[in-house]
Amino acid sequence: MHTTQGNTPFEIAERRRQEAIAQLEIAISTQKIIDQIKECDTQINYFLGLTAIAEPDEDERALAREARKDKKTYEAALEVMIKLTHDLVRIEA
Repeated sequence: MHTTQGNTPFEIAERRRQEAIAQLEIAISTQKIIDQIKECDTQINYFLGLTAIAEPDEDERALAREARKDKKTYEAALEVMIKLTHDLVRIEA
């Protein structure tokens, strides 16, 4: 991304436009990560509910293990995203 450095009204407007686009991209990416975490939670909760009423088979256990692993990965990605974007969006996560 090319960054406009000048102080003319056009350059300031262009810089603000670029910042707004970056913030929107961050928000979209963050939402995608959150959606993936929710999907993992759904799979994990399904498995836990299943264990309460029946013995899960090996495929169901494998799905739950994968969901737990994926959730940890997505949560780590979310933490990195928050740290990297903290100053850019000027909010505290």
